[in-house]
Parts: sequence; structure tokens; C-alpha cells
Amino acid sequence: MATMMTEIYDPENLEKPVGVFGDATYQLDSLDGVASVDLSGFDLVEVKRWSGNSDICPALYHRAVSMPTHGLAWQDATGSWFQRVDSVIDARSTGVQVSAAYTITLGNNNRLAIQRAIDYCEARLGGQVVLPAGVILVSSSSSICIRMKSHVWLRGVGKDATIIKVGPEQSETAHVVNHFDTRNSKISDLCIDGNRSGQNPGIGGHGLRVGGSSTKIGCDGLTVRDVEIRDCSYGLGFQDGAIMNVLIDNCWIHETYRDAVDIKDYPSTVNSVFYPSQNIIIRDCLIERWGLSSALDDQNGIHTRSQKTQIFGNTFKPNGGGCAIYLSAVSSQGPTGAKDSIVRDNVIYLPDPAVDGVNMSGIKCYADKCNIDGNVIYSGQRGIRISGDYCTVSNNKIFDSTSSGLFASSDGASPSAGPRELTAVGNVLIGRGRAGPPAVPFAGSGIYLSSDSGARFYGGFIEGWGNGLDVVAGTLNGLANSVNFGANTNAASGITGAVRMIDCNGYKSVGSFQSSTVSVDAVGSQTVVMSHDLASTPSLIRSDAYVWGSETTFQAVVRLISVNSTTATVLLTVLSSGPSGTVARVGVTLRTSTS
Repeated sequence: MATMMTEIYDPENLEKPVGVFGDATYQLDSLDGVASVDLSGFDLVEVKRWSGNSDICPALYHRAVSMPTHGLAWQDATGSWFQRVDSVIDARSTGVQVSAAYTITLGNNNRLAIQRAIDYCEARLGGQVVLPAGVILVSSSSSICIRMKSHVWLRGVGKDATIIKVGPEQSETAHVVNHFDTRNSKISDLCIDGNRSGQNPGIGGHGLRVGGSSTKIGCDGLTVRDVEIRDCSYGLGFQDGAIMNVLIDNCWIHETYRDAVDIKDYPSTVNSVFYPSQNIIIRDCLIERWGLSSALDDQNGIHTRSQKTQIFGNTFKPNGGGCAIYLSAVSSQGPTGAKDSIVRDNVIYLPDPAVDGVNMSGIKCYADKCNIDGNVIYSGQRGIRISGDYCTVSNNKIFDSTSSGLFASSDGASPSAGPRELTAVGNVLIGRGRAGPPAVPFAGSGIYLSSDSGARFYGGFIEGWGNGLDVVAGTLNGLANSVNFGANTNAASGITGAVRMIDCNGYKSVGSFQSSTVSVDAVGSQTVVMSHDLASTPSLIRSDAYVWGSETTFQAVVRLISVNSTTATVLLTVLSSGPSGTVARVGVTLRTSTS
């Protein structure tokens, strides 16, 4: 093909060429007026967008045999078709603008420019749409702003840089990004802002909605990585049709009116084969401030009804109401329930009921055959609530719940009266009760069990509760446990096996006492002897010694040296002294076996 070298200049800017012919390629500044250009003899056309004199996003078009099926195509003066050939689409080349002064309408806005790029990538069986940094306003006359397609990767340049935001003129509830019947798609490195407060009627839609039809797999293969979702009704919603093989990774979901992540399971039937939703992984995410509606007190950080959901390594900081993680039993929204799910290594910070007046559970598991392992839960009403059958609760640490650490009882909807065959291994359940200083009343139960069958509790530690083990119905078999047993007035006969019971309910019964003031205004060591009224030399299971004072300028360590039938002696070592006259008290808590 012949090579030509000809330059044509923009009459408004003689320093910038509009088109350059050369090497069988024709270069255009834009597609404006391209229908009047005869491109006979050229197979490739490079179209450029300019910022000043800098080329910011070139797009390459190739001569097509016939009219392409996607929108990124055009005709020259001879009627020849040229179609986009890039696999990575800079969305600015399809018209996306991020200018703060950019005025959009429902019929003409960034939504259309983004959608053209997505549709093109789907038509060529795969590609990337790259969004620039800045606030990208979108809106729609329907309930969906952006429709994702199969084999498309929509990405920004960072979740703190690229922001897709619903425009203030959106007249009805809008889902910002929608996946419907998609395969192998991905979203990453951007922020989805539902602008809930700026929409009418003000509750917004989903930030990211995933679903499909009931006659084929709704969504199979989706990755959402490094995405922030904020100010939406639901942050992330899985709705109609079977949804499979999804990874939500390192995302930040917050400021939602309802659930932060809502996973329903409306299964699909394809050629008479039943396909439930399954294999959804949510990991390493920060999920906070969900359920902002004052009228909705049962919203959750993650609510799943899908089997084989895996939730691990996430951090939860709620606003109030509901729970952090909810594994539902069988229901109309999930005919299989969240059975066979795994909840592992999450950290959950719950509101303090005594301070905030909000009663929340860390994890509610009403589904069967689930594994809850290695989670850390602070405060709240209940750490873990179990009513599903054949579940394992292992290696969790629960601190300062007001009602119970592990609450095992019926949810009122399951066929069984409480969980069948619950196994709890290696859990540490610490209640609010403290012998001091200062003393905090003992209340609640480390483990509350009401079941029509037995439960097994191995290798755990429980302390700080009014009742260490509260067995209302069923039997609890134990092995190698240390239990701050408390009074346990409820069905002690229901507890069998090697459960060591340690009475920690109160100063005298626990063997907890303190010294008079001692001087800590000089570096050095001294022994402190304290009397007790245990009436005999205790058989110690565990002891704790501590030092405290009104001044915080000193540093000291203390350890128990000996204990006899009347006194306990500790060694106090001042490492860094306080001002002259600084005093402190020394205390010790002795835990003795009552069985």
C-alpha cells in the first residue's frame, strides 16, 4: 500500500496538526467530520484526544469488512467501516469527562461513554475499560447506571482516585454498577459513590448489584478488588439467579442504609439441573457503619444465605443493630441456607450496650455444618450465637460481651430445639466481671446451652461471667477446660466430663485482695504481704498480680512469691519512680479449684 506524508493543520491552532498521513496510517485529532474524509488506501486510523499539545489517549481503528456489531465504529466518506481494535480502552477516548464543571443530564452523561466502552469489550470477547482519576458523574433514566458485561475488566487508577458517583439529578433509586448474567468479569481500583443523600427518594440503590435470570447461571466468575463502596442503600447485593465463584478482596464498604453486603440465593434451574448460589469469598475487607436507617435495627455487615460462603480476614466496625456476620438458615431467599460456610480470622468491634444502648451479636450462625474459627470479637451483647446443626466453633477470642460469649440455642425457626452436635474447641471467652481493681459485677454466661442434644467443649478458657457454663437443656461434655464457673445455678447436672470449674464470683470466693498503699517514689524492690481469709493454703490453678496508683509517672512490675493459709506475698519492683510521695497499691487474684 502506498505511503503518503501530508500534514493538515487546525485553523484554530496552527501549532497542532489535525491529521498526519504516513506508513499506511491516518491520524485524526477527533472523529468530528470523519464522514467527509476519504480514507481509501489506509487500513489503520489512529484517533487522538489532546490536552493542550499532549496526546492523552490514542485509539486505534482498523478497516472492517462489514458494519461492526459494537458502537466503537464509524464510516469514512466512501462508506468504509472502521472498528476499534484496542483491548485496553482509555475511557476518555469514548467521551468520559471528569471536569468539575461538567454538566450532565439523564440523556447525555458519562454513563453512555462508559457503557460504549464496556459493550465494545464484550463484543470483542474481552478487554479492559480504564477510568481516569477524578469524580465521574453518572445517572440514568432507569434503575441502572452502568451495566457490566462478560469478560470485561472495569478499573480505575486507585479507589482513592477514581470515583464513580451518581449525579444529583437521578430521579429514582439507581444501582450504580449492575452485573446481570455475566461471566468472568472484574472491577478494581475505584470508588463507587451511591450519593444516597443526593438522590430522590433518598435511600438509593446498590453500589454493586449482582444477579441474573432463574433459567441460567446468574453470575459465574466475578472479582471485585480494591474497591470502595459508600453512601448506598446496600453496598454490595447478590440477588436473582445462581451466583457462583465470586471473590471480594481488600474492599472498603461503608455508610450504607441497609446491609453492607447482602447475599440472597435465588437458585437457577438449567436443563432441569438445580444450581444454588455458592463459593462466594469475602476477604481482607473493612466493613463499617452499615444500617444507618434509624427505622431498621436488624441490618448486618454481611448477611449471607448462600452455601459455601467464605468470610475471612475482615474487620467490622458497625453503627448499630443487627450483627457483623449473619449466616442464615433455609428460607424463601435461600433454599439451601448458608450451610458449609467458613467464617475465619475476622476482627469485630461491637458497640458497648451499656454505653450505646445497642445490643448486637458478633456472629449469628443459623445455618448447618459451618466452621467459625479464629475470630476476635470485642464487646456487644453476644459474641457468637449458634442455632445451626453440626457446627464447629474453634479458637475464637471473645471479650466483654454483656450476655454470653457463646450462645447456643434455637433461633425459633429451625426444626430442632437448639443446635445438634455442636463442637467448641480452644475458645477463650472473657466476660466483663472483674475482681478488681476496680471491681466489675459478674453477669451473663460464658457458654449458654439450650439444645435437644449434646454439645462438646474442649480446651477452652472461660472467666468473668456470672455463670461460666449455663446449661438449660441438653448435655455439655468437656475435656481439659478451665472455667470461671460462677454460681451456675442452672442445671449443673447437665455438665459431664473433665471440666475444671473455677469459682471467680466475688473478692472472697475468688481469693482476690489488695494491699494498703506502698511507696513507689524510689527505684528498687520490696516485698508486700497481704492477708486473706481462704482459711487454708489454696491449690492454685492461676494467679494474677497487679499494681496501680493515681500517678501514671512510675513503672513497676509485680509477681506472686508465695501463698499460705493466711497470707500472700508478692515482690514489687519499681523500674521508674514517681515524684516524692507517690504511692500505689498491690493486688493479687488467686483462682482455686472447687472440684
